[in-house]
Amino acid sequence: MTLTLADPDGTVLVDLPARRHVGQPLPERLRPLLEARASGVTDTEWLDGARQVVGYVPTAGQAGMPFLVASGLDHGRFVADADRQAPSLAISALVVVAALLAAWFFATRHIRRPIARLAAVAEHWRRGDMTARAGRIDRDLEISRLGLTFDAMAEAVAERERRITDILESTTDGVWAFDRNWRVTFLNRHARSRMEGYDLIGRNVLEVFPDLAAGPLGAALTRTMEERVPTQATFFYEPVAGHFEANSFPARDGGLTMFTRDVTEEKRAREALLHLAYHDPLTGLPNRARFNEIAREGEAGQPPAALMLLDLDGFKHVNNRLGHTAGDAVLRDGAARLATRLAGRGHLARLGGDEFAVLLFGEAAAGAEAIARELQSALERPPFAVKGRRSRVTASVGLAHAAPGQPAGPEALLANADLALRRAKAAGGGACHVFSEADRADYEARRRLDEEIGRAAEQEEFELHYQPQARLSDGALVGAEALIRWRHPERGLLGPAAFLEALENSRHALRVGNWIIGEACRHAALCRAAGLELRMGVNLFGEQLAGGGLVGTVGAALAAHGLPPGALELELTENIALRQDRVEMLAPLRQLRAWGVGIAFDDFGTGYASLTTLQSFPVTRLKIDRSFISGLPQDAHDAAIVEAVLELARRFGL
Repeated sequence: MTLTLADPDGTVLVDLPARRHVGQPLPERLRPLLEARASGVTDTEWLDGARQVVGYVPTAGQAGMPFLVASGLDHGRFVADADRQAPSLAISALVVVAALLAAWFFATRHIRRPIARLAAVAEHWRRGDMTARAGRIDRDLEISRLGLTFDAMAEAVAERERRITDILESTTDGVWAFDRNWRVTFLNRHARSRMEGYDLIGRNVLEVFPDLAAGPLGAALTRTMEERVPTQATFFYEPVAGHFEANSFPARDGGLTMFTRDVTEEKRAREALLHLAYHDPLTGLPNRARFNEIAREGEAGQPPAALMLLDLDGFKHVNNRLGHTAGDAVLRDGAARLATRLAGRGHLARLGGDEFAVLLFGEAAAGAEAIARELQSALERPPFAVKGRRSRVTASVGLAHAAPGQPAGPEALLANADLALRRAKAAGGGACHVFSEADRADYEARRRLDEEIGRAAEQEEFELHYQPQARLSDGALVGAEALIRWRHPERGLLGPAAFLEALENSRHALRVGNWIIGEACRHAALCRAAGLELRMGVNLFGEQLAGGGLVGTVGAALAAHGLPPGALELELTENIALRQDRVEMLAPLRQLRAWGVGIAFDDFGTGYASLTTLQSFPVTRLKIDRSFISGLPQDAHDAAIVEAVLELARRFGL
């Protein structure tokens, strides 16, 4: 005997005892049994194609959708049994009829009622009630097995649903389910915790949250509901002040499922990373990357009309003297002063180090020079208070305007402002220079000269000439000053006026300056070997003192040529005495002076540094500027100045 159960769609749910056809659709020849309105008995080919005598019971489900319950007996066996029991055809016919009636009775009493009970249980399941159970419903072994199979299947489904529910309840995402009419059918624990105060089950979500329904979330959910496609949306939920990401998927029942995730912290982290990518962490100002973006994007569709670069003069001195913590404090305070004084008239940024930049648009560019002076003043006054000390900071400014009628691109403006800044710093600091085309020509000439100086150093084109120094009392030769000359391969022998300023400010100054010390000591040794004990004077470049290696260089040169320290005299110029980092230069000079090396101040009496030099630097000799000597003895004013300087030197013990 076979037992078969099919659902309203014609899918075989139970096939006993073979079980080969579970999950397969009913053959087309058997579908009329599914649609039958009453039970009956038929002689037909069953699922496996074998001919059977079948009793069937169509058990109606919800909305007229019937389950089919059928029990079959093998036709051949049935007829064989009938033949053995009937001695004649008439008796056989009676037996067949009796058997059919018996089959109908059997199906009605022993199959239909139990199967109706199974169908009722299945109907409960279809409605979502998985608590219904069939139990042992008949003494027949197969029917009982069918009932127990139903119960085991229900328990397995219930266990799977419990596991799924546990997973959904434990996830940190919110899980929502809506039917096709937007009614909420499920909320997990996390979603419920975010919706405190709302009883949402069975309610229309679009009506409960009209603001969300009108925004991107509502648009995404509507698309999923209507077009049956997955969607994603990000939205802000004001009651919890949080940003959420929602992913929605169409459900089989015509509704949809939505997963929501709190992305507030992720959004804040992304915004923080974006801020770090475009802002200076020390000052909070836009950095170079953001500055370039603003320059390219413009303001209200307009390109920048002017660009200003500000560089703090002597900032390295602040770092060296007071430490980087003090330097950072100056940069923070300075940035705040600049932002306050600029007052929204332009875009301020820190490009790096001690360099700031300002972009000006529209009418603000017309007053760029006045704004530059304001910013310089904001940095200079009041002095910065750092570690209990007051530090005065000045700024050099390079300013470039877009050409009238033809605004320059941001790259060109930045390059022009940089050239202007170079000129401002060359003027001694605290200056403001406005770019002109002459600056570009001057820069190109300086760049070419710098390249030539580098080549000259590589190819040993520099040489020293010596100016003798005599003692006035007896005319004896007591010293010489080493003067650098350049034997140019094309221009011939060049004096210092043609290249010395460029050399002093070039990256080659340290290398050439150290060569001068060694070469001068070599010539001094040659003079001593010839019987002339001369004091050799050498002019220093600022980079030799700032580089920190001067003491070692001098010591090595003296030792290499067997000279006593007193055979060398280092000459300082006013540029060195006025440098912001002059305090750091005092230590190596004092150490050299303690060795016995002479320290002279060149061109004394001119400029601003004369008396300051005498007060702080370990000077052993003054060289009075030739402008005061040339008029002697006729010019009374020159004579008075020379007498004053000599008296001053005597008072200082020089």
